Amino acid sequence: MRRDNIPPGYISPKEIQAAQRYYRIGRNVMVHTYKAQGIDAMGHTGEAHRGKIVAKYKYFALVRLPSGVLDSVLLPDLVLQMRQRKNPGSNPRK
Repeated sequence: MRRDNIPPGYISPKEIQAAQRYYRIGRNVMVHTYKAQGIDAMGHTGEAHRGKIVAKYKYFALVRLPSGVLDSVLLPDLVLQMRQRKNPGSNPRK
C-alpha cells in the first residue's frame, strides 16, 4: 500500500507486530475503562487509568489496575499509545 493511499486511522500489521514486541509483561500502560460506569456518567466514555500488564495474548493484553481490577486492552489501542508517545504534540482525534 502506497503511503499516499493510506486512509487516516489505518493501523498496519507492521505496527501491531512492533507493539507486540514493545509491550511486555510488567510494563505500565494507560487503559480507558468502560466498565462500571454509573448513571451520572452523562455520556462520558470511560476514565483513563494507569495499569501494569500482567498477561499478553495474540490480540490483547491483560492489565491490572491500581484498584486490583483486571481489564483488557486491545493491541490497536496500544499502537495508538505508541504513536502518541512518538508525537506528543499531535492530537489523535483529528
